[in-house]
Amino acid sequence: MGSTSAARQDTRNTASIKTDPAPDGIGFVLRDVTVSAKGSTGVPILSHVSCSVPAGKVSLIIGESGAGKTTLLNAMAGKAAAYATI
Repeated sequence: MGSTSAARQDTRNTASIKTDPAPDGIGFVLRDVTVSAKGSTGVPILSHVSCSVPAGKVSLIIGESGAGKTTLLNAMAGKAAAYATI
C-alpha cells in the first residue's frame, strides 16, 4: 500500500511539468522546463530545458559539477517539486 501512495504522489508532482506525448521510438519528452529553488528570486537551476530520451536506449546526461544534471533527472521523475518550483 505504501508504494501505491508514492506512485500517486509522483503523478501529482509531474502534472506541473510540460510534457508532450512521445512520438514512436521516444520514451520521454520534456519541453521548456524551468526549475527554481523554492523561495528563490535568483537565477533558476534549469532554464527553458527541452530534451527527448529514446525508448529502450541508454542515454547520458553529462556536465560540470553544479550544472543541473540531478535537478533535471529529479524534474523528469517528478521529484523536483519537493524542493523547487517547476
